Amino acid sequence: MSPTRWILMGALLLGACETTPKDEDNDGLVDGTAIHIPASDMEPVAEFIHRTRRLLVGEYIRVEMSAQFYEGQLGLSRDLEYVTRTDSKLDDGSLVVSLKRIDTGQETNLDPDRLPRLYFGNGLEARAYNELRVVIRRRVDKNRPIYLKLQAVTTNGDSTLHVAGREQDKKPRITIESSLLWSDKFEHYKHRSAIY
Repeated sequence: MSPTRWILMGALLLGACETTPKDEDNDGLVDGTAIHIPASDMEPVAEFIHRTRRLLVGEYIRVEMSAQFYEGQLGLSRDLEYVTRTDSKLDDGSLVVSLKRIDTGQETNLDPDRLPRLYFGNGLEARAYNELRVVIRRRVDKNRPIYLKLQAVTTNGDSTLHVAGREQDKKPRITIESSLLWSDKFEHYKHRSAIY
């Protein structure tokens, strides 16, 4: 078994062995950090973010994700000289992390290492020319406990999506979504993803 496969399986086992959440609220959401999900149901989610190298670049990157699974996989990086970070909490307990580029002296041929960056290992990555904002949701919907949505928006040009080092899409707005949804028909969770 390859080292990448071992890392994936370890991440899946950790994600599958989380604690059971508290009681459901009136809105159908659950306060708590996790819902138990079998490792076999989690594997497609991990493969989506780790297996294929995708790079999303835009002026503004907005990310919303479930705390379960994604918080432990998420990496954020910045050059302290060029990017500021602010953390805050929403009323529902969600964590909001904003990385904003403060180096405005160079408007073209920017060094990509100076940009706000989000990444999941060597797989899915996003870089923002201006600001990257991540909302990590702590409340859980039992029918959709694991989800991720990245959206790149560029107001004065095009956002780009590179797959395995090659440009795949270029337009003002690009969205990547991944969700784990409960299926009554199959009686387990199914992964759904889309790029548009």
